[in-house]
Amino acid sequence: MANLKSAGKAGTELVQRQARTQFRALLAVNPNYFGNLAESPFQVVLPIQGNTFYEEIGCVGYHPQQEYLEAVVYVNQPSGYSGSVCLAGSLEYVRFYLSFDNGASWQDQGLSSVRVWDIPEGTEGKKRLEYAVSLKVDPPRKFCKFNPLIQVRAILSWNNPPPANQPNWVPVWGEVQDATVQVEPFKFIVLPDLIKIAKGDADLFTFPLPSASPNVRLARFSIIHSSRRRFLPFFGLFPGIFPRFRVLRTQLSRQAPATVA
Repeated sequence: MANLKSAGKAGTELVQRQARTQFRALLAVNPNYFGNLAESPFQVVLPIQGNTFYEEIGCVGYHPQQEYLEAVVYVNQPSGYSGSVCLAGSLEYVRFYLSFDNGASWQDQGLSSVRVWDIPEGTEGKKRLEYAVSLKVDPPRKFCKFNPLIQVRAILSWNNPPPANQPNWVPVWGEVQDATVQVEPFKFIVLPDLIKIAKGDADLFTFPLPSASPNVRLARFSIIHSSRRRFLPFFGLFPGIFPRFRVLRTQLSRQAPATVA
């Protein structure tokens, strides 16, 4: 197969189409055929890295309340996706990473994908098809007084899943895109809500239980109720699961200190 330099501008698209059609077979013989591996004993034959002619990432985002990472994948060409909708088509893979230290390190969150096909009607002229890829995650939450922003990285790769725990991996067909997102913070409970809880009207509320992390701390809120001062031990504002508060109140009652008169 001719390389891109020798093909010239007119033949570049033809060379790419041939490489695209034989993509999986070429990788099976030479994992570094396209030169996208940082370290490999295999020689590069046809250098293609981060090519967005066929697909690209439109945007990356995060839903703070539902805790879903999402990437919008643009499909730009009428063909090159392994057949029409009557056939198997191919997969656009997206692996997500999160960084809690401004990109100094990345934590692998997992892989998601969407199946695509050759659909000329949706990609005529300047038209494109747009697909959404999502992944459920559980990033640690902080007090609302602290910075709630983190970084997310999405690696899009056609027909070749990005390997795990390699945030700097470059795909052959696809790209890498970073974004800054906001994690839903924990908020302080206001006094009227605490009074309702103290009265037992807790079915209206849902609160987080403490996690098993050693960083969990006990937050105590004092409530002035009638003419007596009571102390309510309340585990809140920390990462954990969200059962009904009645369960939490039962657990806390076994650990609560004696009421101060």
